[in-house]
Amino acid sequence: MKSCFEATYGVYPTMITPYRNGAVDYAAVEALTEWYWTRGCDGIFADCQSSEIQFLTLDERVKILHTVMAKVRELAEKDPSRPRMTVVASGHVSDAFADQVREMNAIAAEAPDALILISNRMDIANTSDEAWIADTERLLAELPADLPLGIYECPKPYKRLLSEKMLRWCVENGRFYFVKDTCCDADLIKKRLEICAGSHLKLFNANAQTLLETVQAGV
Repeated sequence: MKSCFEATYGVYPTMITPYRNGAVDYAAVEALTEWYWTRGCDGIFADCQSSEIQFLTLDERVKILHTVMAKVRELAEKDPSRPRMTVVASGHVSDAFADQVREMNAIAAEAPDALILISNRMDIANTSDEAWIADTERLLAELPADLPLGIYECPKPYKRLLSEKMLRWCVENGRFYFVKDTCCDADLIKKRLEICAGSHLKLFNANAQTLLETVQAGV
């Protein structure tokens, strides 16, 4: 399994959702995607917390990603001098396992470069590392086997940081290429980089306060 993340670091804005008269403005989604492109962004994190995914229907989450994917392909075709923007996407909000399987496969069907699982959706009661790993394994078995995956430590409805054991499991599993890190702790990020060293799992720091130090360390 090969992923664009084997070669692509850079800036990945978390995409907001534009509205007009109380509904998603898909023309503005296209315009925003192009705005990211013209300003040299390397990728986009679509269907994330900044997109207000907890307040969007599944159809809206899917259509937003569909719109983004179509636009990034169009832009890359118009300007082949640079790589297409990478698109990672989540939309992972449900509590019930069957609903999570349905929503994640609907997002996967739009062929993002990576499908991002939200860390607090597995072992929702936050009981143990072992329960989280078991829930994640169960979910992975229901997702396309050839699609690269990621983890987002989304702060809502609560922040579930990856423990050392969880992160090591993600590295060893081999399907994970992307972690949106929200620990906001430069020393912890450096330890996480040590765990990820030699693998294709990359950390993307969401915290501007620790950005310079952690980029210098390798995120």
